[in-house]
Amino acid sequence: MPNVLAIKTPEWELNVWVKDIDDRLNSLKKTMAARGLNLPTGRLCFSPSLLFEMILPALQNGAMNEPVAEQLLPEPVFYENMQYEFEFLFDAAIAIVSEPKIVHRLAAVEDKFHFSKKSCSLRGSINFLNDVGWFRLGLQYKNALGVSQLQMISFEILPTKMAMGSDLAAIHLAIDSTYPLWRFAFAQKTDHEL
Repeated sequence: MPNVLAIKTPEWELNVWVKDIDDRLNSLKKTMAARGLNLPTGRLCFSPSLLFEMILPALQNGAMNEPVAEQLLPEPVFYENMQYEFEFLFDAAIAIVSEPKIVHRLAAVEDKFHFSKKSCSLRGSINFLNDVGWFRLGLQYKNALGVSQLQMISFEILPTKMAMGSDLAAIHLAIDSTYPLWRFAFAQKTDHEL
């Protein structure tokens, strides 16, 4: 599997692999071209801002001198219906102090990861299926000084057969023209039929 993303920080390193991403990228390129749109860049968002030594692939090369909240990638990396392998590697000093874990609002995501003290790694795999949109992955650990850290990494999962921004807006407009404000009422006490 090709390594599609690598992030190296002073405390941990993340590597992400996926099998044959080229088909998805080419499909998205065709979709965007058919709509007269440019291929979007990939984007990583960090909360809190992240001080890193290296991110590959990246539009800007080299380490940052200050923490950044966002990093642009030359092209999208995450797509629907793909199996992604995540591996966080830690220094042995961090593995002694704590057992790093993934934090997510869904226990099913957290349960896909396991920590190995022997290799000082936290590994797991996620298939985003047809869930498109922003995915927020939390990494919780204690640094070598024993101070708790929570690093959130967010990235967008893209469909390959629609231009997320323009197509989604057209879908919402079509729904709203027939059922005004219907899509905003899903979490209410009443039921809706369409």
